[in-house]
Amino acid sequence: PNQVNAQVPDGIGSGPVNVVVTNAAGASSNIQMTAAARSPGILAVGASDNRSLAIATFANGGFVGRTGDLGGAARPARPGDNITLYLIGAGATTPAVPAGTVASGTPTVPNAQVRFGDAPATVTYAGLAPG
Repeated sequence: PNQVNAQVPDGIGSGPVNVVVTNAAGASSNIQMTAAARSPGILAVGASDNRSLAIATFANGGFVGRTGDLGGAARPARPGDNITLYLIGAGATTPAVPAGTVASGTPTVPNAQVRFGDAPATVTYAGLAPG
């Protein structure tokens, strides 16, 4: 009830922008926010103990997490495991895919880097999930 998820149109630039949220109940006051070319974040779900769990999967479809998380469907990642993290706000892709368009092919996010603490991860693909 206290959160709005929105997909921002391409080409609005960076800096101050005015936002008005409109729904069946009416319109909000004008809210000034700051637009950025990228503001990456990991998609997460809430756990029963008020933690946020990264949405990450193994190649076999199992979930990454503490043993017992997600109703027992998770296990911790180990060195050498290949995992998929789901991100938002990573910026423009190459080739560009306009907001609201279903991705086809493998549009990538250039120069993606991932770290677990100070340890760099090997990134084999960073881009939109096709379809």
